[in-house]
Amino acid sequence: MPTLNKIETEVKCSECGQAFQDNIWFRPDGSQVGTYKKCFACREKERQLNKEQELQVKLKETIQDQLLKWDDECSMPAGFSCKTFKDFDAKLQPKAFQVVKNLKWKWQDGEGINGKDVPPKSLV
Repeated sequence: MPTLNKIETEVKCSECGQAFQDNIWFRPDGSQVGTYKKCFACREKERQLNKEQELQVKLKETIQDQLLKWDDECSMPAGFSCKTFKDFDAKLQPKAFQVVKNLKWKWQDGEGINGKDVPPKSLV
C-alpha cells in the first residue's frame, strides 16, 4: 500500500482569521490533499450548526406527523364539527347538557393557546 507524505504548515482560518497548524498530504503520484480552510473551533461550530439545522427539520417533520396522527385518531368526526348546542336535544342527555351548556367553547385549529400544543380542530 502506498504511503502518503505530509508537510505540517500554518494556515489562517477563513472564518475567524486565527492561525492554526495543519498538514498537506502528498500522494505517491505527486498530487496533494490541501489543508482545511477553517480552524478546528470554526469547523466544530459549523458541524454543530449543521446538526442543529438537521434536528430542526426533523422536529418540524415529527410535529407535522404528530398533528396528522392527532387529526386521524383524536379529532372530532366531520359530521359533528359543525354542530352547535342550539339544535341539541337536551332531553336526550340532560346531565351532559347541564355540564357543558354554559361553558365558553372556542375552536383551536392546531395553533394551541400559547404555541402548537393543541391538536387541530379541537374545542378548548
